[in-house]
Amino acid sequence: MYCYHNENLLKDKDISISFDDFGFQRGNTVFELLRVYSGKPYMLDDHINRLFRSLEICFLQIAYTKDDIKSKILSLISKNSLKDSVVKIYVTQGFMKSPAWSLAVNGNFEPQVYIIEKEFTPYSDKFPAHEKYYLEGMSLACVEAERSLPEAKTINYAVAVVESSKLINQGYEDIIYISRNDYVTECSRSNIFFVKDGVVMTPKSGMLEGVTRKSVLSICIKNKIPYKVQDIKRDDIYLMDEVFMTGSTIELMPVCCVDDKKWDVKTFKVYKKLFDLFKEEILV
Repeated sequence: MYCYHNENLLKDKDISISFDDFGFQRGNTVFELLRVYSGKPYMLDDHINRLFRSLEICFLQIAYTKDDIKSKILSLISKNSLKDSVVKIYVTQGFMKSPAWSLAVNGNFEPQVYIIEKEFTPYSDKFPAHEKYYLEGMSLACVEAERSLPEAKTINYAVAVVESSKLINQGYEDIIYISRNDYVTECSRSNIFFVKDGVVMTPKSGMLEGVTRKSVLSICIKNKIPYKVQDIKRDDIYLMDEVFMTGSTIELMPVCCVDDKKWDVKTFKVYKKLFDLFKEEILV
């Protein structure tokens, strides 16, 4: 597969990140991931807009415009000729221009841009969230923690890795972040949705505003499905009729368990309707 490092079009086996890159040394790296269906990138402009919001939050300034990044992505998709894939864009803090004690970026670094594309086969054993999760649901546990810079998409998953490692032997496969005010925010790599009495609900703050989340809310509007974007307390979770997660790779995935509360995902009528409508959406 071909990929980009700044202006250089390379084979993926030839790409590397320098140890001297502060994106590696200090972890200040922003990324974005988008799906490609039948050679067409899904909601490309939304992903690029979010990438640039993340860059702004992390004080990373790149030498490319949104149109430049879009052109590179489309060029890569054409060059690799994959039917279904994921495209990932990484922007690292890069190299320090002159020695300084301060960690402040402030123009003293040269951020590096990497764009890669990989073949993607959902609903299979090649994909970690394979078909059984869509049939049986995912098990989640609530964790009283907050992701660093939640409105930016960065590579910092340290909290999620640590908390998931504590819980995996208890049968939980992902986490729900609970804020210090006891509000639901998001999962480790996805947004969270609930359904109560036919009304779709999702948290309004403290999380990354997912592109698939935006798509689901748009589907609700177009199909007159009632929805609310509001604060949701931890205890509210256990009173919900349906729970599901959204994300670019998982699309819409049902949840069968949160802590000790269990659901039969086969009874999820609203989730199933939204799942089918989403599938129609990506085929347009």
